Amino acid sequence: MGEARHPSEGDHLVLDNIKYYAKYGYKDYGIIYMSCKQGAGGGFSAWVASITRYGTGAALMWMLENPDELSGRMLIVVQWIDANWDNAVDPSEIVVIKTIP
Repeated sequence: MGEARHPSEGDHLVLDNIKYYAKYGYKDYGIIYMSCKQGAGGGFSAWVASITRYGTGAALMWMLENPDELSGRMLIVVQWIDANWDNAVDPSEIVVIKTIP
């Protein structure tokens, strides 16, 4: 499905043969992967990964602000671009670029 590389190896991740490049402190991507428990008790687990810390923050912030959007999803990819150049992740700067299913 995809691969992620450590920032020292090229500052990008590959998903469906598309390279997504990050620029530290300006542009990053975060991946949210969810696994649902079947049967009694239910529940789910979520894993978050990114190229730099900004993508991690963006993915976590998006999850907290959009909990209803998590239902039925296995993978969500968000993009963050620092529109106001303050080196901080703001909710208005986060865009979902891919979801599965």
